[in-house]
Amino acid sequence: MRFMTTFAGTTCTALLSCLFALGAVAKPAHVIIVVPPGAAAPAGFADQLASWRQSGQVSSALLLDENQKKDPGFATVALLEFPSEGSYDHWNKEEAPKVPAPLAVKRADVLTHGEVYPRDSNKSVFLVNTYKLLVPPERYQEFVQGYIVPNLLDQKAAHLLLRYTMYLERAAGGDAQAMLVMEYRDSVALSRREAVRDELVKKLVATDPAWKKWDESQESVRKGVSRTQASYIELPPPQLADLPHYVPEYKVVGGLRIVGSELKNAVDQLALGHRLATAQLERPREHPRKHGLPLAVEARVNQVHEPDGVERGDEAEDNQRNGERQRDESHPALTPDRRHPDSNAWRVRTRLWHAD
Repeated sequence: MRFMTTFAGTTCTALLSCLFALGAVAKPAHVIIVVPPGAAAPAGFADQLASWRQSGQVSSALLLDENQKKDPGFATVALLEFPSEGSYDHWNKEEAPKVPAPLAVKRADVLTHGEVYPRDSNKSVFLVNTYKLLVPPERYQEFVQGYIVPNLLDQKAAHLLLRYTMYLERAAGGDAQAMLVMEYRDSVALSRREAVRDELVKKLVATDPAWKKWDESQESVRKGVSRTQASYIELPPPQLADLPHYVPEYKVVGGLRIVGSELKNAVDQLALGHRLATAQLERPREHPRKHGLPLAVEARVNQVHEPDGVERGDEAEDNQRNGERQRDESHPALTPDRRHPDSNAWRVRTRLWHAD
């Protein structure tokens, strides 16, 4: 007994250790590739990003081009997310050395992120702000959560922001920079940004002492470097030359249009359709545009309400009890055609049966 208890405890400890290890391995890694202002991205740069994404090394890639004439902070920026540290290590060893100058590859961490689905980034306007840190990264993380995140959430609630991510570069000494990438729904949403922010500032200054303190000390936490308006660049689609051609496996001989109201109280009719032979199901309708449910299974025969063959005594009692419990008949006849003179009477009877 003592052995079983010890074994169970050891097994649970091992499983928990594996789970924590998997969580650590699965943590994504992030890289920022920057083309400096005045430079041009190398030919085929977008194709290379798409190739990395298709290979699975990169789980997502966002490519932005600057869209302003005065003092942009970059010409092009690519934001890469790797599914794990292992994927990043392999990419950093095999692919990163191939990135030509003057492109700069920077490892980064994500301090906060949010996005809205669905969205069409081709219609969006991006705003990218870069800052130089004046405090240690831990202190800046507190600043982001206490001061920046409330503003981002407010703009998201106002249906202006579709996506936002704050990156913090990994740099030695005091050279670390932060990059805030914001995706606005369109140019109208971007134009409303300042007005919405001003309203929030008035509210938080009056009601949130902690946020007010951050607001008064923000110049000692960071220094603005650049603000760049950018546009989204769609990456090329995956290359699927090795994908086999489509080969039909089934022959479609017809269709069935079913509306929700037609399914009500039609369970027996559908069950009857499943019992019909394949030849009966594949028979084309004489009037293709007529009502789909009664004609698709070709069950329009004069049916009378009678039991299916001879029942044993216990089966008859079971069927009778089922009918009474459901307050319905065990084997009701099919619904008459809508053009049939008795169809209205049948509908009235159906409503009476289910009046409770």
